[in-house]
Amino acid sequence: MTIAELLFGMDAAAVTFDEALYGVSDDLMESAPDGGWTIKDIVGHIAAWNEYMIDVLDGSGGIDAFGVPESVMGGGGEDPLNEALVVRWAGMSIDEVWRRFSLSRSLIRERIASLDPDLLAQPFDRFAPDSPVADESPLGGWLEGAVVAHAADHLPRIRMLVDRLSADASVAREIARLDRVHAELAALVENRLGHDAGIVDEDGWTVADNLMHLAAWDRELLALLRGEHVNVAVGVPEDVWRRGDETEINAAIMQANRGCGAAEAWRNLEQTVADLRVALGGMRDEDLHRPRADFDPGCDWMGDLPLLRWVWSCCELHPRGHMNGIRRLLDR
Repeated sequence: MTIAELLFGMDAAAVTFDEALYGVSDDLMESAPDGGWTIKDIVGHIAAWNEYMIDVLDGSGGIDAFGVPESVMGGGGEDPLNEALVVRWAGMSIDEVWRRFSLSRSLIRERIASLDPDLLAQPFDRFAPDSPVADESPLGGWLEGAVVAHAADHLPRIRMLVDRLSADASVAREIARLDRVHAELAALVENRLGHDAGIVDEDGWTVADNLMHLAAWDRELLALLRGEHVNVAVGVPEDVWRRGDETEINAAIMQANRGCGAAEAWRNLEQTVADLRVALGGMRDEDLHRPRADFDPGCDWMGDLPLLRWVWSCCELHPRGHMNGIRRLLDR
């Protein structure tokens, strides 16, 4: 496998993995009805092996990246190590697990892209001579396993968990989720929105940008439920929306709302959430499990996933993802 093939396979695997987890909320990340690994365990496990491979490529041997005593390896191969990793990562917050997963995926891609192609055929234990998990198979095979096959190996369990945990989803439960998370956001910003003028984070976002961004993506779901044009509801040109580049879409949302103050942005979000609550209340429980394509016939991105994934995202995952950034801005 060439460097180009590795990168292509990694990118394709990342898309498939991310789609499988789209919209999955924190409570589902930590649930495993059968007592096995949770989704959080799996994401942390993949991140830990990514970090190991990064250390190997950086020339440090890799074993210290796991952060567990080498004695756990024993003579039992990788299984004792993997169980020790689950215990270690279980003590981390979901935010920290996601942060390290995302960072490790980005860094290992950078390392592979800059790698000398001739090294792919070299034995892996040349790069990790002190690692008890290393062997003489080619480095290229280890990299393929780490960045292409590894996540795919865990997809069946992830999909099983998501299907099982979503089976009893109800409109009432999702409205309660929406109310609970919005109340947390309201408590965070209450009486604090007049003091953020000119304050931006490292990416140039203000509190108002975060709030208008949340409102725009809530309007995506609202448009789906109402049968309206999604790009119009979100507030971006149709050509931008159809290209499906979220970075471009988010930049267009920010540009369209630049100049909006935080208090105005909060009122906008509150009204959007109120409208979304009403629209959700008009649904049947079984509607949550219908594919997005039923609500958005022109959808060519994840149209086979159930609408429930977008409900989960709007009701919890997305706002929680912005709360820490908003908190940091308000605390400055």
